[in-house]
Amino acid sequence: MNGVYPLAWVFLGFVIITLIMLNVFLIKLYRNKGKISRTNNMVKKIGESIRHPLQKEAREYLELNQRVKELKNPEKPTDSIPDDPCRNQSP
Repeated sequence: MNGVYPLAWVFLGFVIITLIMLNVFLIKLYRNKGKISRTNNMVKKIGESIRHPLQKEAREYLELNQRVKELKNPEKPTDSIPDDPCRNQSP
């Protein structure tokens, strides 16, 4: 016992607590196997964010890019109303 450092005991306790929590989580998932739960949705969202970390930002950037293009090149409507009908008349 004298040869084990206190930091080793802390690490060992952390590993044991992590294994217990992992087992509880897996048992809970197994019991709710047929049901869609918030935990499953949360795990799926975490997996998506790990696979595509900047997906939300990229989507927002593309939307901003599209809006800027629309502002730079506004499409003229086909049913345009003349600016001033009196301006076309000669005095």
